[in-house]
Amino acid sequence: MEMTKLGDFVTPPTPPQGDSDASEPANEFVADRTNREGMYAIVYFGLTDQFGFSPTEALLVAEIYSLSRQTGWCYIGQKSLAKSLNVSDVTVNQSLEHLRVRDVLEKGGRHKRLGTIQWRLAPMAQGKLDAIQRRIERERGEKRSRAKPKNLQ
Repeated sequence: MEMTKLGDFVTPPTPPQGDSDASEPANEFVADRTNREGMYAIVYFGLTDQFGFSPTEALLVAEIYSLSRQTGWCYIGQKSLAKSLNVSDVTVNQSLEHLRVRDVLEKGGRHKRLGTIQWRLAPMAQGKLDAIQRRIERERGEKRSRAKPKNLQ
C-alpha cells in the first residue's frame, strides 16, 4: 500500500475494500489495537513542576490519567504504553514503579481478562490535579468576562 503526502501531513493507506477471507491474516488496521489516532492527553505543567517529573514520567502520568477518566482505572499494558510513548518496556516499568513509590500513581490489581495491571492517579496527585483544573477554569472565566464588550455586560 502507498502512503500519500498532502502538504505536511501524511495520510495512512486506506484499508482494502470488498470481501475478505476470514482465514487470511488480519490487516494492520485491525491487528494494531494501540493505534489511537486522534486521541490525546493533556500534560498539566503545574503537576509536572510540583512533582518534578522527567519528560517520560509527565507523558506517562498524562496517558494514564487520560485513559482512567472513564472507569477510574487505566487498563493499558506496559508494552502498549511503551509503544505509545516511544520508549522501552524497561523505561515504562521503572517510571511506573518510581511514580508509585512517590505516591503519584496507585497500582491496582491485575485485570484477568486483559492480563494488565490497573493504574490510576493516587489521591494526593488527583487532589492537586483537581486544584490545577479549577484554577484553569477560573482563569478562563475571568478571561471570557474581560473579553466581553462593555455594552453587552
